[in-house]
Parts: sequence; C-alpha cells; structure tokens
Amino acid sequence: MGNFRKEHDNRTLTKTKENNCSSMREPWFDSFLEQEVDMGLWDYRDDKGFPVWAGIRNIVATQLEINEKGYNSTIHAPTSRFDYVFRYPLEHFRVTKDMFSPNKNKYDACFFVPAVVLVNNSADPTKKTDRVYEGYYNKFDHNLVFQIPHQGEFTRQVKGIEPSNIYYFPTIQIFAKLTEIFHTYFTNKKERNFFLEIAQKTEAISKATVSKARALKLLNGIKAHLHFYRLFVRKVAERVPGKKVFLDGGCYLGLNAILSWHFHSQGFTIIESQHGYIGPNHYAYNYPTEIFNLPGVQEVFPDYFLTFGEKWGQDISIPSQIIPVGNKYLEGYVGTIQSEKEDKQTILVVSQGTVTERMVEIAKAVATAFPEKKIIYKLHPGEIPFKERYQELEAFTNIEIIGFKNILPLIAKAKYIVGYNSTSLFEALAFPGKVIFCLPNSYTCGEKGFNLFDNSEQLIQMIRNQQGKISDGVAEEYWSKDWESNVKRLPFLTTGEPL
Repeated sequence: MGNFRKEHDNRTLTKTKENNCSSMREPWFDSFLEQEVDMGLWDYRDDKGFPVWAGIRNIVATQLEINEKGYNSTIHAPTSRFDYVFRYPLEHFRVTKDMFSPNKNKYDACFFVPAVVLVNNSADPTKKTDRVYEGYYNKFDHNLVFQIPHQGEFTRQVKGIEPSNIYYFPTIQIFAKLTEIFHTYFTNKKERNFFLEIAQKTEAISKATVSKARALKLLNGIKAHLHFYRLFVRKVAERVPGKKVFLDGGCYLGLNAILSWHFHSQGFTIIESQHGYIGPNHYAYNYPTEIFNLPGVQEVFPDYFLTFGEKWGQDISIPSQIIPVGNKYLEGYVGTIQSEKEDKQTILVVSQGTVTERMVEIAKAVATAFPEKKIIYKLHPGEIPFKERYQELEAFTNIEIIGFKNILPLIAKAKYIVGYNSTSLFEALAFPGKVIFCLPNSYTCGEKGFNLFDNSEQLIQMIRNQQGKISDGVAEEYWSKDWESNVKRLPFLTTGEPL
C-alpha cells in the first residue's frame, strides 16, 4: 500500500454545538464525537487518500456503546465461519467464475443487500420479498445483486430478480480474509509507527474496550480489504455501465467504507436506503460536521441516503444527501390491513438483542397479570440463537414465542405493542388505533405517539386502566406517503424536477 501518513487540513476545525439533535445525545456519545475530532482520527489517510479511521470506527463505537449502556456483549448472533466457507460451495464457484473471468453480462445497477430483510411472499411461496429494496429493483431492467446471508441462510429465489443475477457475497469476504492471512503488512518502520499511533488513540477513545493489539489487527484487515476490494470493484464496474450501487448500511462505514471508496473511484453513484431505526444516538448516522469537507471523507459515504420519512433525517448528521421517500412495503401492507382483524386480547412484546432479559421480565409479568390475554413475544432475528436468554417464557401457556417471521401481521393483530427502541414501534405508528408502550430511552427521544412506562407494574396498571393514548396522528412524520411518486423524482433516476 505504500507509506501511510497523517495529514491536517489547512482550515481551523471548530466544534459545532448547534446540531438540532445534540440536546438529545447521550453524554458518552457526545464525548466520542468530540474526541474523534480532538484526536485527529479523521486526519489519518493512506497513500491513496483513504481515511483509515472510517474502516474501524463502527467496531470501536459498538464496543464503547455496549460498555457504556450495559448491553449484552453479543447483541446479534453472527453467521458462523463454517457456514460462510462450507455451506454453499457451488455459490463460491459461481462468484469466482462469473466475477473474475470474462463475462459479457451487463447490468443497470448493483445491490449489496442482507438476507435478513427478506420476508415470505404471500403470492408465491417459492419466492422471498425484499421489504426494503424490492421497489428499487423494479426501477432497473437488469440488476446485479450480492446477498449477505443471515445466520447462514442464503437464497436466490427473490421476487423481481433473476436467480442467476444473485451472488453470494461471503465469497468476496473470504478472498479478502485470505489476502489478510497470506500477506505481511506494516512492512516498514514508518508504516508500523503510523498504525501504532492510530491504535493507541483507538484504545484511548474506546476506554480500552478495543485494545491496542486488537486495533492493530483491525487495521491490518482494513489494509487487506482495501487491496482485494479494489480488484473486485474493478471487475464489477466492467459489468455495470449504469454506474449505480445500492449499498445497505453504507453509513456504518467499516468494510462498506472501502466499497464506497473504490466504487466512487470508478465514477459510481452510491445510494443507501434506510432499513431500520436511526436517530441522534445511532453512531452509524452521526458524525462531527467538522469532518465532512476533509479530504477523502465524502468518498467513503453514500451519495444519497433515502429515508422512510421527514422526521428520520432531522436528527442525524451525515454528509450524504438525505431524501425522504417513504417505505413501499409498509405503505402497501397498511393499505390492505382491512383483512386483518385486530384482537384486543393480544399484546405484542417486541424484543431485541440489546435488552432481551429486560423484555423477557416484562413479558413474564404481563402474562402473569393477564392470564386471559395472549402475549406474542417477537424476537429480533439476530437474537433467535440465544435461546438461553428467553427459554423460560416457554413455561407460560399464554405466551407464544415467534422468531423469524414478518412482524407487520403481528402489529396489525395486536391492540397493544410493547418495546424498547425497535423500528417495529415506529412501524406500529403507521397502523391506526394502536396503543404503543415504550421504556424510556434516548433513542425514542420522547416520541409523542408512545406511552412511556418505567417498570412492569406501571405498564400493567396502564393496560388494566386503559390509560394508554392511541398513536393516531403522528405516522406521516415518520412514513412519507406515496413512495412511487417520490422515487420518480430522485436525482439519480431522472433528469426531471428533483425532490
């Protein structure tokens, strides 16, 4: 990679305190944002100008947040290495053959998407529906899709996509890992000192939740991925003359920062579509405004970030252009819920990996207080493998545990929805007449459509006395109407009037 260096921009960096969501930020995160500027972490760039901190920031912020908030150390179960390498050997062959050998197939757009957003297709049980990207698939005639499996599950049977155009992305990740293993990096003293300096600052800003040794290992991986992804992106660019990439989770940076960097070097437009909760305390969607114009920074972010509605973009800080478009899948589902009969005896408890134990205790208390009601305990897909965290719920006859299943029909059926800060609570706002209960936390930021409760006893009393307010009247802040009309005016899809 050549010699790495630290560069300082000639401008004086001044901290901006006027961010409209800064007052809602937690102290630990405010401090983190200040320190990454004070320490000059965004000033470290390699010989090609890549801002190295972008490659490891997501891991550092995650570990610090887990420590500061007392979350479970493992929030979501990862796909095992065995599954990545051995579960789909023929898919590895397809990727290698089609991506790294002469191939005349051409595509209008390229998508990097996770399998976790796929839901069952009611019209065709043999196909899955992509609840985030299906609408965008339909805007292009020929799509190239790289799918990231969820807990080992991968499928090429997706509505709107030719199966032969869907590829197994772990193959690329494995090649990059092999590049890391079989190459020796930090080959000269100047380079080693460069990475050691970043690693020392990483240990300090993370309060030692990421050690200096681990930071050096992460930086070694970033260097390897920069090397291999450059080759991979060049091969993809030859096949996508449309020069558009949809990159799920692009603002998380990490390895996605490397993809963005290389795709931008090939003249691509990069788009990220919102797929879940974002807000002022979400590290992936909040960065110091002082860094936005530093060399190389905008090149590691998507050009456009498409949100579900106006409200989501107001409380975040990213250099990407934010455009509210709505949610095609949710909009279509809510428009057909007349067939779903609400059951006032059903309470939906929405779990999530950060606070599984707290939600389990709430479900147990509610089930005990209301034996006549049915409690649906909906797991986040990432916490399903951690059965030891929720298996005690199996002893309750009025609790049904549901894992990997579309949550929208469950919201439609339930009168009461209980949760922490899951995106599903905000999806429930789009359904008329729901009563939504939420534990106080900095993520929901006091949303007026939620009923806050401090403990199980208070929640039980609110349900028993019917004290919860109905959430009608706030949906449009979060869910823009008419997705179809909105996307027709997206600047990368049309030359007409932009949004």
